[in-house]
Amino acid sequence: MCQITSKSKSDSFALSIDSSDFISGSLPIDSFIRPNKIFTADKNIILSIAGHLCETKIRNVVNSIVKMISS
Repeated sequence: MCQITSKSKSDSFALSIDSSDFISGSLPIDSFIRPNKIFTADKNIILSIAGHLCETKIRNVVNSIVKMISS
C-alpha cells in the first residue's frame, strides 16, 4: 500500500488525486498519494474501501515507484 494524505507535501514523488481519478467511490477531499511511503497492512485491519482508482492513475503510481527504485 502507499500512504494517502490530504496534506500537501513538498515531496517530488507525491501524486495528486481528486474525484476524477476514481472509477468508483472517492475521498472526501483532494489528496496526495505518496509512492515513497510504502507499507504492508493485514487485510483484517481494513475497515472499508473508499474507492477504486482509474488505471491511468495506478500506472502513474507504479511508474513513480519504478523510477524511485531505479534511481
